[in-house]
Amino acid sequence: MDKAGGYFQKAYDLSGNVSRNERFAIRFHYDALTLGDLEAGAKNIEEWTETYPADEWGRMELVDIETQIGNFARAIEAGEYELKYGPTSPEDNYQALARAYLRSNRFADAKRTIAAAQATGKDGSSRFGKMRMRMFRS
Repeated sequence: MDKAGGYFQKAYDLSGNVSRNERFAIRFHYDALTLGDLEAGAKNIEEWTETYPADEWGRMELVDIETQIGNFARAIEAGEYELKYGPTSPEDNYQALARAYLRSNRFADAKRTIAAAQATGKDGSSRFGKMRMRMFRS
């Protein structure tokens, strides 16, 4: 187990002492990243987003995990919803949605999403960096 896996294991072991919302985040990371069980991670995120529908972090994790699993329709649905209703991290929202479109071979939608991010100045400096947004620049 790598160092991060050890930390996730420790967080999981101590998760009885945190809020329910935090427990969802810990369980997701433990299942998906420590155990490599993406299906269990996705199931946890589904429950997380149903329990805490206003939690933007849970919904963004849903977009990412569904894209990784190959459930592109679900990832796109969650990404479009998040971009419309909860964009406190719009760079991440645009990038996650564009990635879901790309992985589902919806290149025109990916290009449109990237163009919208660039038009609003949200093509930027967050976790994935500008490189992904430049992929379809005209």
